[in-house]
Amino acid sequence: MSAVSYTNYPHVFAARKEMVSWNFLHLSHATLHKRSSVNAQPYMSVDGSNLPTMLARMQYEDEFALNDVSRDLANLVSDVTGVELMKDDILNRYTVWVKYVDGRSFPSSVLSDGTLRLLALAAIRNDSRFQGLLCIEELENGVNPSYLKDIAHLLRGLATDFTDSEQIDEPLRQVLVTTHSPAFISQPDARDSLLFAFTVTRVEPRKYAFQIAVMVPVITTNTQHLFSADEDKGREAYTIHRVKSYLDAESFDETRTNLGRR
Repeated sequence: MSAVSYTNYPHVFAARKEMVSWNFLHLSHATLHKRSSVNAQPYMSVDGSNLPTMLARMQYEDEFALNDVSRDLANLVSDVTGVELMKDDILNRYTVWVKYVDGRSFPSSVLSDGTLRLLALAAIRNDSRFQGLLCIEELENGVNPSYLKDIAHLLRGLATDFTDSEQIDEPLRQVLVTTHSPAFISQPDARDSLLFAFTVTRVEPRKYAFQIAVMVPVITTNTQHLFSADEDKGREAYTIHRVKSYLDAESFDETRTNLGRR
């Protein structure tokens, strides 16, 4: 698509322009623990680097930005009270510190992976410059399962909700998450927004067969009114069956019952 011009293929060109604006996140725990240079790019990179410098830029643009990030993080992590940004003038770098209810503060280098992931997402949510599509790959990796409900809720709040009249004039924000976690897709803020991806074989007459990836919305009792009666019932049933089988692969109920036995 890089060689496509507007004149020859305007629709493909428009798609290319849209894809360039996509934001990708594959957060690295090792990277999130690090400080960042004051001269670093003021936007968080794919692996989470430059988060401190991004927070510094947000604070420069809005003096209350860190207060908003602190509020969101405190709502997600019960013993957190706030976020601070420290500048080392000698080493010319920023460090993120998180304050706790017992009065102590800790730098990012010793914070838990889950707290840092939530901090990164809270920062994106409160960044006035963020808009467009945010793609997050396997956010459950290295995260305590108890955080998944909070992450799902945060991501739901990050995306633009056009059923809310107060958000109609807001910039478009969409979130697309890839996951292999039955626990994550079971969360209340995730289970009605599922897309199931699978591969099918397409055969072109007199030509050849090739495989393509298909993404289909998983219809739930809460979302069935959004789809017409003409939807492919076979595809709908297949998708629901596969998701149910995926969830059944994890014996949560059996494990919970066993834990309750004496």
